[in-house]
Amino acid sequence: MRNDWLMPEITLLREKYATARSCAELMALFPRHTPHSVRRMAQSEGLARPRSGVVKFRPGRDRLLKLLKKESHLTAHEIGARLGLTYRGAQNITLEYRADLRIVGWLPPPNKGKWAAQWALANGMPDVPKPFLPKGTKTGGNKRANPFAAAAGMVVVPSGETGRVFVQSMDVDEWHQSREAA
Repeated sequence: MRNDWLMPEITLLREKYATARSCAELMALFPRHTPHSVRRMAQSEGLARPRSGVVKFRPGRDRLLKLLKKESHLTAHEIGARLGLTYRGAQNITLEYRADLRIVGWLPPPNKGKWAAQWALANGMPDVPKPFLPKGTKTGGNKRANPFAAAAGMVVVPSGETGRVFVQSMDVDEWHQSREAA
């Protein structure tokens, strides 16, 4: 069953939405409606709650900054191990709070892997650029040559000529008959 908003409720919402101290206090004013319903009606009325003084709780950021302040620079694997996160969780937290961090170096891959960024606190300096990819890594060096690049003349083939060379007699049509016989 649909629970429509009454005009006195909408008037009360307009008066109290911006000034209510907490969401619980606001929800107590509208016992017939769910929190989602109240937010949706406020949005349709163009109402907004004040954002000043609202501090977003970010425990991951605080723990990460404390850790990097104590230990100068760490990779995502090391951050995850020290904070009790998975590698992907550590990557997510470094990307989420990227404004507070910078890349100070790169560790080479142990085998055929990717370079690992070393993270530190941001101090106004730019990130260290990623180094070249050594031959044999996953993303470089072992890609097969594009056969169409040679045909387009973008790559020189081993014979020294660019493109493909076709030798075809022009007096033979597609049914392998000479033009004079046809």
